[in-house]
Amino acid sequence: MSQQQAEYKVDGWVYLIQPVGHNVYKIGNTTNLEKRITQNIKKLKHSVKLIHAFRSKNCFHSEQDAHIIFSHAHLVSEWFILSDKDVAAFCAIKDYEL
Repeated sequence: MSQQQAEYKVDGWVYLIQPVGHNVYKIGNTTNLEKRITQNIKKLKHSVKLIHAFRSKNCFHSEQDAHIIFSHAHLVSEWFILSDKDVAAFCAIKDYEL
């Protein structure tokens, strides 16, 4: 994320998706959740499951915070190998909490 994105506050979503049948997860942000899920399916050429999403007043910053929280499981870019405990922790994040 660029410094400009971090400073520019955009109301949106931070989401956790998982390609069906794979043990990796993507933590991303968007202002249009439905559109982003469709984009991920097209880009990955694979079905994805939305695990959890929460609203944020600054989705860029909240995504960055989530990446830091789960940095121990970072794979590459926005991709993580999360444990069941990690997934439960992400799913526990409520709207506007992060």
